[in-house]
Amino acid sequence: MRIVASVLLQCLLSELVCPSGDEGSCVVPVAPHDAAAEPKASAYMREDTRQKKTGAHITRVESPALETNSSMMGEDQEDAGLVAWDMWAVAFVMIVVATLRHDPECPDNKMYVAVCGSVSMGALVAHPFLDQSIINPVMLGCLAFVSAPLCMKLQNGKAIIRVPEVPVMKAGKEFYARQPPAPSPSAKPHNISTYNVAISNAAKAGEVARAEQLFNEMSGAGIEATVVTFNAVLDAAARAADSDKAGQWLKKLVAHPSLAPDVVSFNAAISSAAKVGKVDKAREFLTLMKQHKVKPDVISYASVIDACSKGGSADEAAHWLEEMTKDGVEPNVIAYSSVISAYARSGNVAGAERCVRAMAQRGLEPDLICYNSVINACAKVGDADKAEAVLQTMRKHNVSCNVVTYNAVINACAKASDVMRAERWLQDMEKASIPPDVISFNAVIDACAKVGNCDKAERYVAKMVGAGLSPSIVSYNTVVNCCAKTGQLPRAEQWLVRMQRQGVKPDVVTFGILIDACARTHSLDKAEKLLDMMTKEGVEANVVSFNALINACAKSGDVGKAEQWLDRMERLGASPDTISFNAVINACAKAGQAARAEHWLKQMLRRSIPADMISYNAVIDACAKVGDVQRSLKWLETMIQEDIAPNVVTFNSVINSCAKSGDAAGAQRAMQQMRKAGIEPNVVSYSALINSCVKGGDKAAAMGHFRDMKGAGIKPDVVTYCTVANLHAKQGDWREVEQFMDQLAQDGLKMNEYCFAALLGAYAAASPRQGDAAERAFQDMVRSGLQPNRIVVGSLLRACGRPRAQQLCASLGVDLDAAADRGPPQRRPNDRNNPNYGNRGRQQQQWTRSDWGPRSGGRW
Repeated sequence: MRIVASVLLQCLLSELVCPSGDEGSCVVPVAPHDAAAEPKASAYMREDTRQKKTGAHITRVESPALETNSSMMGEDQEDAGLVAWDMWAVAFVMIVVATLRHDPECPDNKMYVAVCGSVSMGALVAHPFLDQSIINPVMLGCLAFVSAPLCMKLQNGKAIIRVPEVPVMKAGKEFYARQPPAPSPSAKPHNISTYNVAISNAAKAGEVARAEQLFNEMSGAGIEATVVTFNAVLDAAARAADSDKAGQWLKKLVAHPSLAPDVVSFNAAISSAAKVGKVDKAREFLTLMKQHKVKPDVISYASVIDACSKGGSADEAAHWLEEMTKDGVEPNVIAYSSVISAYARSGNVAGAERCVRAMAQRGLEPDLICYNSVINACAKVGDADKAEAVLQTMRKHNVSCNVVTYNAVINACAKASDVMRAERWLQDMEKASIPPDVISFNAVIDACAKVGNCDKAERYVAKMVGAGLSPSIVSYNTVVNCCAKTGQLPRAEQWLVRMQRQGVKPDVVTFGILIDACARTHSLDKAEKLLDMMTKEGVEANVVSFNALINACAKSGDVGKAEQWLDRMERLGASPDTISFNAVINACAKAGQAARAEHWLKQMLRRSIPADMISYNAVIDACAKVGDVQRSLKWLETMIQEDIAPNVVTFNSVINSCAKSGDAAGAQRAMQQMRKAGIEPNVVSYSALINSCVKGGDKAAAMGHFRDMKGAGIKPDVVTYCTVANLHAKQGDWREVEQFMDQLAQDGLKMNEYCFAALLGAYAAASPRQGDAAERAFQDMVRSGLQPNRIVVGSLLRACGRPRAQQLCASLGVDLDAAADRGPPQRRPNDRNNPNYGNRGRQQQQWTRSDWGPRSGGRW
């Protein structure tokens, strides 16, 4: 047993050197001493309360058992030193080393213990960089247990050792160290193993600078580095995800005259790039690896695949998986998981499933991470059915689901706007004894928000609190967004106050949602107050916040305010982007200020801010609104020269500018150019073209384009019918107008103010005038909830005369004079795509042939 002990202790202390000539002392760095936590020491273990210059405690342990009994060993044995040590002494030294810690209060980060005895073996200084993981605490416990004289326990991470009194032994010399013994000039420096372990410890902490410092110290001490040393520094760079630093050290290793990088070296470099998704860098390291005839292993390829996955390049990840197989390297589950994760990030469910099948063909069982990635892919595209099917497959193969699994399925249901299924899976999660977390509840709240169910979203916030969870900023923002999107701005503002009371600080997203809601409700003043509140809350407004406010100005038609906020945005340090300028240009376009719209587009180009299709379309539309065909065509030409492809909206604006000026030939040329560019005309295109003919008084051409439109399978909308109806109304051809209104009803459309204006205009322009029909039409218009305007009243007065019109309005409760002062309703941008354009939410009567009045007197 003593021989075994000797060998063990010799192995442990083989790297220790003796810088001083003090015999009988072993100086070992240990954890800081905690006097309060340690029981009262025995006579053989006591604490010296004196302190080093640094103020750290020094522990002195008297160990009579270390004293050599002259009857047990002779002089030669005493010189040999280690033979007579008992097993408990070995355990003692190992425990001291195992409790190695750094003391933050001590500049040199070391504490010292003096182990006293009279063994003639010289002073031993322990390795200052020994890794505490070298000694297994379980092994130490076993050693201590079998060593009868030793009583040991661990308390607060420290080894508390009591050495029982051994009567046959006498107290030896007492030595203690107040500070590390200064190495003598003749002392042997630390060797390569010392530095390798030290650099490895720095690597584990991700301290690249420390690892480099140790490497340089080693080189300065004349110690030659090995591949292991370089690999330790490369590992530090990999753990810190510093691919540039890894590349520098790999280059140094490659250039070394006597060393060559191995597979570990290259894998560390590739890993440094993979951690941050630098695909090019990872690919470069792998190529360099092959150039130096180092065969990549499964870790090499898996790291490159992981880099592709993090970089969002699923196809390249799959490519490297194939290359891995071609190179004779068998893919493992980790490699497949990375490819599946890459497909999941892009929402490619088919690709993720393909990888799972390939795994099965190679005899690899997909693990929890693989299945979760596939479900996440389903969640990305809102495929709740597929997500549920994958979860059932997991259960079939006895793969336990975790909170991530359920969260992904609930998220898939949320993306599909399926609240009931999201709720069901939340309940199923609880039944499986998996407590939902904040992410689980947030997914259900998101599902409620997507369908505009604010009440249920609020209830789930309450359930989250009831489950002992604190709603996150995402929880509150989702509810705020739900209220804002449903037009409940006051309710959204209440949630802002509530989250502040709960100690959750609103972020830039919160304020962005509310400012955007103000823009939609034209609440410009409130939007500006929110931006001021944002500043007071210490939330830095970003370009999105300012864009929302500028958009609010644009929607309110306040060009001046939009321009002011763009200027203030720059003064506050936020750089305007394309969206910022587009909002201002759009505000100018809506106000018909073509010159200002052009000014801001030129400013964009001057500042090298990329103008897009929206920018040019807004300027062309501004020119169209004032009927300036030449300026519209000029900007269309500039747009094409800048390699920005025009779309149907662009050409429609040009055709509309021609229509405004009655240039039917120009509108026709724009339509031809549109087809030449491979863009098919839509209902707006034909309506503008027909309007250009109407403005030019070319009835035949207008009706020809109307027939072409229907022949091309394009269904006319309310605007189209009103345009052709107006053409006939001007000529008093009321029967034709009635036929168009009949076709409008057959197409499922409803008459609006413009339709009634055209019909009443036709009755007024007829010869003879159709007063009775005009009266009945006016009655039906009012009863349908539409408000008469000056165009309608003017036609009614011409068709019936003022006395009759006044009597009719009085019977219907309409103020004739007020109606005569009322302008026509404003068209909204999205009205042209709305089949119920002009309805404005009111129930209008949809007329059929049976509702017609006497044919001799017109439909009404």
